[in-house]
Amino acid sequence: MKQEQTVSLVGATGHYSGIIVANDGAVYVCDWERICSQDANKIVLFTAWGAPIPWEVKTLTIEEVCTTDDVRKFLPGKYFLNEDGEWETDMDILSDDELDIAALFVGVHPTIPPEEDFPVELGGTIFKMVADGDEFTVITIDGWE
Repeated sequence: MKQEQTVSLVGATGHYSGIIVANDGAVYVCDWERICSQDANKIVLFTAWGAPIPWEVKTLTIEEVCTTDDVRKFLPGKYFLNEDGEWETDMDILSDDELDIAALFVGVHPTIPPEEDFPVELGGTIFKMVADGDEFTVITIDGWE
């Protein structure tokens, strides 16, 4: 489902925030509505130190869209308990100030033991996108704005 569009990330995804996975596997939790407003042809670009900035692009192509009952399957890694009983991740998470990705795996916060009924399935939508030739994945989560 390839569509060249002149839309904002909000317009393309129907969400104000979510997770961006860069083509190198770096993971960013982002509020793109706050950063890019709803300006057409702007995406979120991350500086070398992980700070999000608005970036104007000429084309934004949606290559593929799929829904899932568990967005964690589309992340490039996971959170797990290490041999010391502490949570750690094998993902290259460069921006997640509120520990939202950890909460997808652990529950509330990685310093709090998970509930017995966790993990739960977390549905959402996966967008494979290309902006001016650069591929990236946008993950929106049901229940997030």
